[in-house]
Parts: sequence; structure tokens; C-alpha cells
Amino acid sequence: MKNDAMSVSDETFEREVLSAPEPVVVLFTASWCGPCRALAPVLGELAARFTGRIKVVAVDVEESPALAQAFRVTSMPTLLGFRGREVIGQQVGYSGRRRVEALFEQVAARPAAAATPG
Repeated sequence: MKNDAMSVSDETFEREVLSAPEPVVVLFTASWCGPCRALAPVLGELAARFTGRIKVVAVDVEESPALAQAFRVTSMPTLLGFRGREVIGQQVGYSGRRRVEALFEQVAARPAAAATPG
């Protein structure tokens, strides 16, 4: 997945994730992570299916340990779904396509409209 997703770093995280106009799924990964490699094809398929609705990026925890620490990432893979500066979904580990797909659906869902006093 790292080759398919845009890699972000400490320097680009603000622009590419927190200030992105669309929701973002961030994969926290490492080159030695076997489950990350197993997740890669599923993440690639979902990234293609949700093109235009969700941006998918990857953070290498060895290259950007401060980001991993800031978001309390201690296991790989960890997927975090962002809408603006808010984490709206999380999955730690890889336990199958269904859970990853559910995270994408959650992140892609439009936020509930604010209730108007009636």
C-alpha cells in the first residue's frame, strides 16, 4: 500500500490530512509489518472505489515517529479516519476486509446535519 498511497510525513501531515477538503484515511505502517502487507491490496481496492470521496495516505512510523506518538499509534497497521482535524474512526490491526470497508463507509458518511430548534 505504501507504494499506492501518498506518503505523508511530519512536514506534510497538516496540509495533506488535517487541512484536506475531503475525509482522509491514514495508514500507519512500517516496512517490516506483515499484516500491513496483507492489508495493502484491500486498501488499494477501497481507495479506488472511494476515489473522490476519501483520500488515502500512509505514514511510515519509522520515518515519522512523532506522528505515531501524537496519535498514540502503538501497533501496525493502524488506520485512522479523519474529517478535518477530528479522528472519526479507527482500526488497529488487520482482521479482514469487512472491518476496513466499514471504516471507509464510516469516514465517507456525511456528518449529521445540525438539529434546528423547532
